[in-house]
Amino acid sequence: MFKNLKEKLATQVTKTNQPFLSSIPSPDSTSKSKDSGTRTSSITSRDDNHETNRPFTYEFFLHIARAFPFITELTVLNNRVYNNTGENTNQIKSIIEFHHLTFLTIHFQQDIYIEQFLVDTNTYLPNLINLTISYDNLITVTNNFTRHSTRHNCSKVAILKFTTCPITVHSKEFYLHFRCLELIC
Repeated sequence: MFKNLKEKLATQVTKTNQPFLSSIPSPDSTSKSKDSGTRTSSITSRDDNHETNRPFTYEFFLHIARAFPFITELTVLNNRVYNNTGENTNQIKSIIEFHHLTFLTIHFQQDIYIEQFLVDTNTYLPNLINLTISYDNLITVTNNFTRHSTRHNCSKVAILKFTTCPITVHSKEFYLHFRCLELIC
């Protein structure tokens, strides 16, 4: 989908260590490298030009997961509201897998991006233990903590940090979603 993935990631990915940018395979590459070396990454939509700033897509996150199979920390920021994400919701897609991801921070204006990470038919997060998210977005995406498809990716979270001020007393369903919860910030 991306003509030049390295250029796309160079504009949208800020890594803690820049040499890893050279290890990103292009979509045409046949390299099957299992260790890209990166452990942390931050993805942000920084360009304020409405013509070049596009919404993050399923394919973009899939490329991130494949290019950085050993990533442990990921921060994804995008505060721009898009009228149309360009996603075909009826299309059958494979589950994006982040096997080593333990820290996830997601700041989005649109719930569709939160769903991309928390719904288990979209993304597999078997080791997620630290989640930073907006409480309001979390309520919406989890359908007030009753949505079964978000339970698996939330079930191992031990540290939950909110970017907005939540209520201090939570429902029974909240604790069923976050069974391993030790700390709420």
